[in-house]
Amino acid sequence: MKIIKRKKSGFTLIELLVVIVIIGFLVTAGMMNYQTVLERGKTGQALTEIGKMSGSVARYLVFSDALPTDIRDLDVDFINVQADNMSYTTKFYLLGLSQDGTGYRITATRQNNTNDFGAYTVYYTSTNGQLYCTSPGTKACTKILDAIEI
Repeated sequence: MKIIKRKKSGFTLIELLVVIVIIGFLVTAGMMNYQTVLERGKTGQALTEIGKMSGSVARYLVFSDALPTDIRDLDVDFINVQADNMSYTTKFYLLGLSQDGTGYRITATRQNNTNDFGAYTVYYTSTNGQLYCTSPGTKACTKILDAIEI
């Protein structure tokens, strides 16, 4: 009697596990980059709001020689104005206007931040026209402000 050997076809369990581990590493690296891209987009919104408010305050100063006491007096409509009348909220930021020496400061504080970027505040000062961050060294400040020029 003749014994017939069949060829084994397919992958071993070890080979499948190696492939799954490699795919896991690739997905993890992609998700970390994806979170950074999302946060940059959200910071872009803050910079747009800072620019909008800065332009509006500059136009206001031309006519009145003083900072407004209520942001509703500016020529731009802000939604969700807070009780102090000098700040308003967007989906991701609380923005505010305040006196800063001889000029003014516009702040954008990140809200509802559940990812690993942490809390941070981006602010613009009119005296030197620079953007700053209250949490230098955090992922948000180093990755976002380094890539942005105003």
